[in-house]
Amino acid sequence: MSPKFKVLKRIARALKPRCVRKSKDKRPDVQPSAESKSCHKHPAESTFPIEIFELIIDLVWPDSDALLACALTCRAWLQRSRYNLFYSVDLHNCEHLNHLCRLLDGSPCLGTIVRELGIVPYRTQSQVLGEFPHELGGRLSRVSRLRIDINRDYYPFIAEDYFQCLGQFSSVTTLDIRRIRFPMLHDFAQLVCSFPRLTDLSCCAVTWTRKSYDREAFKPFEHSLALEHLHMKNVDWSAELVEWLLSVTSVARLESISLPAITVRDVEHVSKLLDAAGPSLRHLEIGILPGKATLVGTYPRLVHNTSLASVHLDLHEGGNWASGLLSQATSQNISLVTLSVPARMKAAKLKHYRCPEIDGALSLPQFTKLQKLVFQLNADATQMAKSDANIRRLQSDIPLWFPLSGAKNRLAFQAGNGGNSKSPVACPQFIWARTGALLSRLLQYIENYIAKSVNPLL
Repeated sequence: MSPKFKVLKRIARALKPRCVRKSKDKRPDVQPSAESKSCHKHPAESTFPIEIFELIIDLVWPDSDALLACALTCRAWLQRSRYNLFYSVDLHNCEHLNHLCRLLDGSPCLGTIVRELGIVPYRTQSQVLGEFPHELGGRLSRVSRLRIDINRDYYPFIAEDYFQCLGQFSSVTTLDIRRIRFPMLHDFAQLVCSFPRLTDLSCCAVTWTRKSYDREAFKPFEHSLALEHLHMKNVDWSAELVEWLLSVTSVARLESISLPAITVRDVEHVSKLLDAAGPSLRHLEIGILPGKATLVGTYPRLVHNTSLASVHLDLHEGGNWASGLLSQATSQNISLVTLSVPARMKAAKLKHYRCPEIDGALSLPQFTKLQKLVFQLNADATQMAKSDANIRRLQSDIPLWFPLSGAKNRLAFQAGNGGNSKSPVACPQFIWARTGALLSRLLQYIENYIAKSVNPLL
């Protein structure tokens, strides 16, 4: 039994409402009153309102063992504990899928609780990807986020009505696809078009054997996807991929594009996408991987993106393209520029990032509304402990390379998550932000409760 489970069990036992027990030494000459009889039948009410206990249960998430302890404490805690337990469900094999189906058979209301569904099979268990739409289609009516990550395992057998069954997940608005190799670009395109309400599409390490698709098959989906956010990392960019994206997507609603790692060969295809997005684009993240062909001028132009408000540049191991890209920007509304650099970057390597050229580009007239130039350290989980020391080191080195921005008091520093492939829900920054918000609500409830106890007229 884990220490967290023991602590939660003790807290639950201490906070559980107690009832008055009957005394063992019976006295025939003393008759119990009506008030004492009612006390035996009905337990005493809790000292705190149920809202406080529900906030504490929310703070327990995502510890499933502790949430199970809360669910078994009392009936009043069951609903909130069950909501946190089934908010996000991961299926690792067909056995887990069958177990979830049995739970839904016994309690169909659980299907309305699940908001996030993850298909993350164990090794050699990726057939669960081909089975879940037939078993769960129409039973999880409120799933808003679907995550698929088969860890580069084999592509499963797909039935003829597979994509039709996927269409029953009509509530999905966010699709996250990772580490999967499709037989054809056509299969990937069919998967994406199966969700009519899709607004966020994220692809990481997604490839296909053949980069072809049937154009006639996607004519019914012409400009049907109202994508607002697009994230593509380590994807096989090609003219066919961009052609398909522009044919099924309503680019007029595309507000954010994130391309943290593209090659020089991908710049041509990415430029077509950015030109099509035009003035609808508000945020752009881009990073060009270094290579032998990384020369000055190998970057997309931002001439048509006249409404950009923020730009995020992943400099990786070199940034000889960053100053040229910024100087080509035509938007007059850019208020935030973020430069991501490796966490272990030394001061001697700053010269490889062409810092004076970037500082000069940010002094051009189109950046008059620029408020912050943020330097973000891409630190992974093992480097987060040293991120504070690295930030302090950057705070002393960066102003020497960016004198113009430093004179305007624009420089800021922060630590990032290193662009890892974990879900945003699972990252420590999200959990701590959620914990802080819940703690503030909990303190507010307690203060209001104490104030009412002291003065009932409030």
